[in-house]
Amino acid sequence: MHVSQPYVILYFAGRFTDLKDGKVDFEAEELRERLKITRVQPLLGPAQLKKYHLNWTPTGIDETDEQHKNYIDNLIEDIIQKLKEQVERCLKDDHNRTPLYKEVLHHLHFCMKETQLHASNHDMLDNVRERMLLVYDAEGNLVFDPLNESPSNDTLESSLLDVEEHPCREKSAEMKAEYEKIQESLNRFDCKFIHSGFFDKLDTDPDVDLREEYTRLPNFKNFSRPVVLFGCSGSGKTAMMAQIARETPNWFPNSVSVIRFLGTSLLSFSIKDVLVSICAQIISIYKVNIPSYIDMEKDYMFLVQFFHSLLWKIDSRSRPLVIILDSIDQLNDANNAHVMNWLPMKLPLNVHFVISLIPSIHCCLENILSIMPCTEQYLEIPAMSSETANDMISIYLRAKNRRITKAQRRFVLEKFHQCPQPLYLRVLLDQAVTWRSTTLTSELAVGDDITTAINKYFSNLEKKHGEVTVKNMMGKN
Repeated sequence: MHVSQPYVILYFAGRFTDLKDGKVDFEAEELRERLKITRVQPLLGPAQLKKYHLNWTPTGIDETDEQHKNYIDNLIEDIIQKLKEQVERCLKDDHNRTPLYKEVLHHLHFCMKETQLHASNHDMLDNVRERMLLVYDAEGNLVFDPLNESPSNDTLESSLLDVEEHPCREKSAEMKAEYEKIQESLNRFDCKFIHSGFFDKLDTDPDVDLREEYTRLPNFKNFSRPVVLFGCSGSGKTAMMAQIARETPNWFPNSVSVIRFLGTSLLSFSIKDVLVSICAQIISIYKVNIPSYIDMEKDYMFLVQFFHSLLWKIDSRSRPLVIILDSIDQLNDANNAHVMNWLPMKLPLNVHFVISLIPSIHCCLENILSIMPCTEQYLEIPAMSSETANDMISIYLRAKNRRITKAQRRFVLEKFHQCPQPLYLRVLLDQAVTWRSTTLTSELAVGDDITTAINKYFSNLEKKHGEVTVKNMMGKN
């Protein structure tokens, strides 16, 4: 709305335009128009813009004025229509998305957000990649270390699967040969021999155990192992896992990444749900033919065996597979998830598995060590350096389109040195983006550790929005 100079009444006009010394501030008006034209309109697009024209009155918007009344009615109608269109569009998009699609998309978005707000630790990433490339022989001895040697031709050749013929197939071949002999004898009498003991397809043969057929592991001469990252709460494990996910396309060209940040979605709390969704994603991407009667959700033990076997059935030579599971400790106790018997300890050379966890919770690290005592597969998340912390401050503020003063930056770094954990720094930065340039560091109360910093953060939210609003928003009774 443009306010003409002769009709300015301070009390009402100040609600609709910028004033300076009782007059319209034309400089502010020009800046506002420039912002609207150069920034807002290109961002929203023409379909999201609606223009209204009406005359100014000395009392501002006047509902008794016919033109103003029509303006209000049209404005309300347009808002409702736009909201309905957006809701219907979201419902339509959501209806076309399968639960698996939404699950995968959630974790990809989560991963993208984490990588945008944290600085990379290149030394740690190099260490992870080196451990992903370690190769073991059938006895569990390390035969290839990327730090000390290059893979020999023998090692590469021995990585090929050496699969023995399944006993059921051997039996079917023997039966077929026997039945063919019988048929040859009967041909003289123009008789046809039919016997229920021979089946052209294994899935129709009652002598074939389909569960064994889809859970059997091949014989192999070499394999790789999972990589385990561990660290205390707030040490930056999730950010590191997101960085690994971002780097895997560079490490393994044409690879497939299956990413789950456990505990961040409805299907990532139970190990059973996690394995079902991972298997479904792998089957879809690698186009594995699985009979419709194979039900992965009924029998958990069958699911685990099927998952282990599936990793050997896919064509990972042309498309390497990388599975990344963050925060194993966030899994619930169902199916004894923390015993870690679901984690495959022997992987094809082109299948890579990386997990992260907090050692002190649910004894996950202790349980993995009991079944995989290969210390070279374990990495502890190192403490964040001051240089990395300073880089993270810049990255975070840039992502939020904010700045802080030099004194405020020094204050954040000093606090970080007292509690050098990425999560603590992240909480500090969540508060720092709300500071003004005039905010004095002596007036700031941010907490000296993660727990108090989070409590201070929520206290500030309650002061700004009200205690009831914040409690209801956070789901607190």
